[in-house]
Amino acid sequence: MPVRYSARIGATAIAADVPYEELAGRVLEFVLQGAIAVAADQFEWEHEELRRDGLTAIEFFREGKALWWDRECFEAEQADPERNELDSAFFDRLDRDLRTRLKRAGYEVPSLIACAKPLYAEIAADVADRCAGARESLLVEILAS
Repeated sequence: MPVRYSARIGATAIAADVPYEELAGRVLEFVLQGAIAVAADQFEWEHEELRRDGLTAIEFFREGKALWWDRECFEAEQADPERNELDSAFFDRLDRDLRTRLKRAGYEVPSLIACAKPLYAEIAADVADRCAGARESLLVEILAS
């Protein structure tokens, strides 16, 4: 049976009890939704947290155990070792996989682990360009009527 993961930020569930590949897809979708929302100035606090703090803003769970990126945070939560696990390799793998998918889509960005600002900036520029093109097309269409 494959290992199961969950992810959330605040009360917002990103994924619940899914295999790794589905987790990566849902996290990427959430990251992109946040970047687009921020570009359109229609974001929630979770999107801003993700922009500033990167993947570390998201709480990840593997088989019900919280996964921690750094030892300091892990040790602060270690009072319950049955529910917590230190695994920076998980974050490295997820970061690498997300950046590979983004690269295939034309976005070359640095690590998303601690900050997603560069990705958000690239997405915002793309959104602005595409919106400008859509506005111009609509204008031409209306004027031609």
